[in-house]
Amino acid sequence: MTEPHNQFSALWEHTLGGGVEAAAVRAVRDEDEIQITAEPLFAYRLLSDDGQELDVLGPVIIGRSPKSTPEQPGVVLAVPSPSKSVSRNHLVVELQPGGPVATDLGSMNGSYLVRGGEAEQKLVPRQAYKLVGGDRLRLGDDAWVTFIVEEVKA
Repeated sequence: MTEPHNQFSALWEHTLGGGVEAAAVRAVRDEDEIQITAEPLFAYRLLSDDGQELDVLGPVIIGRSPKSTPEQPGVVLAVPSPSKSVSRNHLVVELQPGGPVATDLGSMNGSYLVRGGEAEQKLVPRQAYKLVGGDRLRLGDDAWVTFIVEEVKA
């Protein structure tokens, strides 16, 4: 019989991708087997200023003309950049064990995080920054994406 903790850890990593901070967990014991189910309590979504909405279920590559690659796999979100200040693959938003993060992919014109009434913070390239609901990300000079957290209704 597998230890319940190991079963839970494996389920958490496989089903929820290790990036969910909170989940409703239920364990049911049936003779020598324990069944564990987990449902996320929060859904993560990106909203671009041009009205695109995308659920964050894994890595999301954001840019002017983003492409998923073997080195940087993920779903893509293309944002308009009339001034072309947004790189093709500019930023990635992904779920990590500590929660959702944004990482600038070494863009030419930088990425910025705006949280609540705080001053704009420039992201250091290739360094992950934890995201919270309502955060706004500026890519280059003219593209904005909002990070949304919604409670999942059971």
